[in-house]
Amino acid sequence: TFYVDATNQRVGIGTTGPTHQLEVVASSSGETLLARLVGTTSNYGDAYLQIDNYDNGFNSASPFLRMRKAGGTNIAPSIVSQYDVLGRIGAMGYNGSAFVDATLIRSVIDGGTPGASSMPGRIEFYTTPDGASSLTQKMVIKNDGNVGIGATTPEQKLEVGGSILASASANDAELLLRSVSNDGLFALRASGSAGIDKLFITNGTANTNLVTIASTGYVGIGTTAPTGRLTITGDASANNQ
Repeated sequence: TFYVDATNQRVGIGTTGPTHQLEVVASSSGETLLARLVGTTSNYGDAYLQIDNYDNGFNSASPFLRMRKAGGTNIAPSIVSQYDVLGRIGAMGYNGSAFVDATLIRSVIDGGTPGASSMPGRIEFYTTPDGASSLTQKMVIKNDGNVGIGATTPEQKLEVGGSILASASANDAELLLRSVSNDGLFALRASGSAGIDKLFITNGTANTNLVTIASTGYVGIGTTAPTGRLTITGDASANNQ
């Protein structure tokens, strides 16, 4: 069905009662391709969807892509359920015989039960590993803001299931640990080159060095150049209770 509402300047495809300037309604259940953009093969032509908006000001209108999900029907929608998938953005590649998933981003109802004042959501990120043909989850942002990389149920602001590599091209690589203010600032800093590298534990915004661990395994307290298994510069005390 192709319907033109000239009075309200609306077009309906699959419906005779469009409520927006363009409304497309699937004619059958199941997965339905509603629109397709095809780029030309000449001059590396891209197929893309462009959304323009013209307005000024910090809080002005801006281009917006929104996906909505409800149970029931278009005429009588019903509340969504826990773990419902609300929307997906995916990319596929042709393997010579069929299109196969390469990446996927999903928005899902997360945790509690949806209601009038509650719509908990999480975002899941998937990729297909080299040598495989199916997606696996790599990262998630939970409804409480916790982020998991290689972890599907992160219990802290950042949880990583696997190894972490921190590197810097010009300066030393640092891991900063601090409270809301800089009063509780500590840092782990890797410095040097292969064979003469060191790990420093520092404190405060001035990076006052507390402990140095050399690549030899030597540990220095109060010195950045330990000469033995433990080198202490300054006062030291031992208490056996």
